[in-house]
Amino acid sequence: MIEEGGHRIPSLVDTYLFDLDGTLVDSASRIRQSLRATLRDCLGIDPDEDEVARYTGVPLWDIMCAYDEDEAPRLVDYYRRYYAALGPTAPFPGVRDILDYLWEAGCGLAVVTAKGSDSAWDHLEEAELSDYFPVVVTADEVRETKPSREPVMRALARLDRSAARSIMIGDSAADILSGHRAGTYTGWARWGTDRCPDFEGVRPDFTWEEPEGLMTAIRVR
Repeated sequence: MIEEGGHRIPSLVDTYLFDLDGTLVDSASRIRQSLRATLRDCLGIDPDEDEVARYTGVPLWDIMCAYDEDEAPRLVDYYRRYYAALGPTAPFPGVRDILDYLWEAGCGLAVVTAKGSDSAWDHLEEAELSDYFPVVVTADEVRETKPSREPVMRALARLDRSAARSIMIGDSAADILSGHRAGTYTGWARWGTDRCPDFEGVRPDFTWEEPEGLMTAIRVR
């Protein structure tokens, strides 16, 4: 068990990188529902919750290829249509307050996601969060997705910010490992998951049960 971090984020941190699903927007349950429906309806597979949870933070195309590479285009299309039918994705309560605070403080802000570009921007616009982020790094513009350090490094390069003054915040092991490998601080957004990921021996620098905990860690700097 990783205990919640009550420590303040160092005052030198001036750049905040966020995962999208399960961190900024409350989409985790929709993703699981859509994945299970796709596998059931298209392949006759009924994965349990543990199997579905293993794919948290994995690009959609990679997930579908893991089940049936030849059918991946059809599976991705079915998944996206099923997901869209569930309606707009909303931000977690408190997320907009955090972004307002960081924006007004002049902090660098970016999204680093395993989603493709179109899907990522659709989610940000649905949640009315797109205006906060001058930089959004998606799966289709990097050679290696999270947990590689490449997406985080690309975001920092586009913001012209230093890893030593940045923090990567997300709900999955891929987020924490990507930030760690890039040399940033890391924060586990535990509000986006009901499971403890395998961090492969890497301990997040911070852990928050709810967005309010992150806001407190920012404000007390």
